[in-house]
Amino acid sequence: MSWLMKTAAIELRVTSLNRQRSHTQRLLNLLLDDQPNTLHAADGETGMEEESRSVSGFLHFGTVSKVRGRLLSVLDAIDFSQEAPELLQLDFFERAQIEQVITNCEHVNEQGHTVCNVKLLHRVLVAEINALQGMAAIGQRPLLLEEVNSILQQVVERNRVRCSLSAKRHALQSWRSLVETILTACPSELIPADQRQLIIRDLLLDLHDKVLSEDAAGELMPIVAGAVFTLTAQLSQSVLSEQQGAGPHGGSGSGFASIANSALHLILRKLLDFILCTGGGFQRLRSHLYGALLYYLQIAQKPEEPETLQTGIETRI
Repeated sequence: MSWLMKTAAIELRVTSLNRQRSHTQRLLNLLLDDQPNTLHAADGETGMEEESRSVSGFLHFGTVSKVRGRLLSVLDAIDFSQEAPELLQLDFFERAQIEQVITNCEHVNEQGHTVCNVKLLHRVLVAEINALQGMAAIGQRPLLLEEVNSILQQVVERNRVRCSLSAKRHALQSWRSLVETILTACPSELIPADQRQLIIRDLLLDLHDKVLSEDAAGELMPIVAGAVFTLTAQLSQSVLSEQQGAGPHGGSGSGFASIANSALHLILRKLLDFILCTGGGFQRLRSHLYGALLYYLQIAQKPEEPETLQTGIETRI
């Protein structure tokens, strides 16, 4: 799923740079539309209906799931929870020494995950047992081998958890790249302002709900914080642009009204909860969240009204 989202992000960026407007629009429809639609072939290109069906089948998204939109459906497919392996319970080996041996046996596998070489660790631990001297060591050998087996099982579980977390980080980072490409690289006129703001609202609410869950993995928080920063910045820019475009007598734009104050207040509350639940050790994470808060506060600021002839006279008086 990660490579598919990365490919989609690259395709959107390339088609946008090359001003292939129709192709960019089709990709956006595929990613943003809540309901399936039939797209016909144009300019010698094949229709996108079959492509849409095949992509949906690959991601296991049926018509029912499309009510949340594909971006939210992909986010739902990423499990933010991760069970941590239990701590080692040792009777014979020194815990600190075993942890150091495990660290020394770690390497980066073909998938790019840092894992422990279980076979190498087994050889090291058995060699350590064989080096023991005396009758007591010989009598305890079965118990020592049993503890070695427990250590190896624990390391296998650690490897599984690391690979799972790494896969989730890659998927979430790819999702974030796709979302940021849609909002920053694609021509803004292809996504109406009101639709853009509603998309950002839904993404912000869902992201906060998932990361604020009690069983959410802390390793995913930095990626989420970066996404929250970008989304809030885009929301602020979109709302302020629409407010300024409405003029001094036009009131707030339709997109701002469609979000509603209740949703904006909910986003603010969740953002503050996110800030409060992060510790002091996550400096870059917190900088993203404080930056998001500053962008959010800009939404509440009243845009400066352009000076008119009447206001200019009043100012001079």
